[in-house]
Amino acid sequence: MDWGNNCQCDACRAVDEREGTPAGSLLVAVNAVAERLEKEFPGYYIETLAYTYTRKAPKYLKPRDNVIIRLCSIECDFARPLADPEADRNVLFAQDIRDWASIAKTLYIWDYTPNFRYYQAPHPNFHVLQPNLKFFAQNNVKGVFEQGASPVGGELGRLRSYIIAKCLWNPDVDARAIRDEFIDLYYADGAPFVKQYIDLVTKRALDSGLSMTCFDELQWMDFETVERARELFAKAFAAARTDEIRTRLVEASIPVELAALICPPRVEIAEDFLTLRRPPCMDLEQY
Repeated sequence: MDWGNNCQCDACRAVDEREGTPAGSLLVAVNAVAERLEKEFPGYYIETLAYTYTRKAPKYLKPRDNVIIRLCSIECDFARPLADPEADRNVLFAQDIRDWASIAKTLYIWDYTPNFRYYQAPHPNFHVLQPNLKFFAQNNVKGVFEQGASPVGGELGRLRSYIIAKCLWNPDVDARAIRDEFIDLYYADGAPFVKQYIDLVTKRALDSGLSMTCFDELQWMDFETVERARELFAKAFAAARTDEIRTRLVEASIPVELAALICPPRVEIAEDFLTLRRPPCMDLEQY
């Protein structure tokens, strides 16, 4: 289930203490089901999640050959590659995938690509989509589910879906070239400014040193980045030659307006005064 509160009965707790993870008692149950079904349904699989409290692999137990383990990356930092040893949130996940890969015949991944707290907020993870898929492939992963948001309304949803689809098909493609191909065709004369915008927010997220989770609160965003992003979209609107392209650019610019509403304020200190300034923002009806 999508919750905590794993079983604390004596039998389950004994298994979990022996295995060093609540995945132990879960795997006992899943293996038992898989064993009963494998004779009647040869070639079929039972799938379970290595998710939240069951993410860590057990010390001694192994999944049966007809069990699929689907490891979930929900706690990770998605501004940095999952294999980045400097990304604190990702180090334990990288170890978990290696541990599961060493004991599971069939390992799948459930990965997360939008910001579920604010679907329309800037979420600059385009640069990690391909490295993460290559990392999965290098660790014996056989299947990947990239959970996303609706392309309509989700931040740059069509672009993200396109990149993901291409990289799932071939993790060795030139992801930057695929990104630029889509932007050039979809935003036409506004394309250079959309690329600059993505590079701008990506740099800001990385320079902040903060993690960017899939429930991100945009603490890495700042006043100056919102202002610069608005300038870039103003140039994109000026360059657009058709209403269709302008409509696409309006949709792409909505995350900037949300960032103006929720980003941390700029702090100004002068003598005995502390001033907090927020970027100018739309009212609710405009937004």
